[in-house]
Amino acid sequence: MGTYPTTLYRLIVPPTLDGLTSALNQPYLRDSGFRLLRRDVAGTPALLVNGTVDRERAEWCDVLAGLTGAQVTLGHRSGGGALLVAVDDRAYALAYGTLGRFMVERDAIDPGFGIAFAVRALLPDDIRQVRRRFVGTGGRVDRSLVPGGQHIRMYGIDRTGEIVGQVTGRTHNPALTVCRRTGKATRVCGGDAPATHGSRR
Repeated sequence: MGTYPTTLYRLIVPPTLDGLTSALNQPYLRDSGFRLLRRDVAGTPALLVNGTVDRERAEWCDVLAGLTGAQVTLGHRSGGGALLVAVDDRAYALAYGTLGRFMVERDAIDPGFGIAFAVRALLPDDIRQVRRRFVGTGGRVDRSLVPGGQHIRMYGIDRTGEIVGQVTGRTHNPALTVCRRTGKATRVCGGDAPATHGSRR
């Protein structure tokens, strides 16, 4: 099947079935009628959640109806899935689709994992984007984008006055299947969980 872009969270729960269960957004799963299945992944305990949510009428129908005077009634379906798995002494969640990230309880997510992973994994001279918040300026957020990539030092990050919330670049780690298979660097976006919902690999 190869590799697929995945949102990865590290969880702050015990790497057991009970710990994985506690990391699920139970009210959301219950209200949506999503299925929960126990599985083993590479010999370790895992939980799989997936499902869809149907909307009879999209929220933008009123906008189009108001602009044109025509009757606009269109629905849509959103889907998603999450796989929670214990790996050694840690628990992780892999989220997919529009709804996958909502299946994981935010309080169970390690908020610094995405940035920590990016700092260790990304090639320092091939950083494509940096998002940062300036301390003491009313919550001002700046996003610097260089499509071709440049060295992290070129972004001029102030170590004392800025908080980096997201870093996007490329990594060339032979431990990653995609790098090993293609022999090339691959894109990774690492960010703080509240704003970006984990690390995207």
